[in-house]
Amino acid sequence: MLHTGFKRFLIEVSPMRFLTAVNDFLVRIAKFAAITAFIVMVISSSLQIIFRFVLNIPLPWSEELSRFAFVWSTTLGISIFMRGRKHSSVDILETILPPKYKKVLLALTDILCELFFIVMIIGGIRMVNVTMNQISPALSVPMGTMYLSIPLSAAIMMFMSAENFLNLFYLKEGRRQ
Repeated sequence: MLHTGFKRFLIEVSPMRFLTAVNDFLVRIAKFAAITAFIVMVISSSLQIIFRFVLNIPLPWSEELSRFAFVWSTTLGISIFMRGRKHSSVDILETILPPKYKKVLLALTDILCELFFIVMIIGGIRMVNVTMNQISPALSVPMGTMYLSIPLSAAIMMFMSAENFLNLFYLKEGRRQ
């Protein structure tokens, strides 16, 4: 039996509000993970510089750890900027089209992005499955852990793109309905 508060939540909350709440949560997690990965990359690279050039004892694992952290911070960062269309884009058509056609262009862009993210998720999962048995030479972790960032980030971008798409219809004069 469902809790009455949860029942009321399901009845009262619109799909747009629910998606926004899910995306707020995903952005918080992705930001934390991306920042953590970036810090790991900076510390690992700094340690490598100190150990190699100051102490003359190169660390065998730091370059690989930096590479893994770079991939994770980049893919998660991209997914964060997908929300609200904050990523870089070529917007020449968007600027020259009248407002009613701009909305159509943005909707078409979001739909094409969703299709691309599905391809990324499927291909990324396949890549993770193939590389999970390969062990990285320096860290001795499955290579699939690095490639896991692709389907995970694509899934987050799917949610962000869906919110962008729905915002085209839910937003009125800059305010949420």
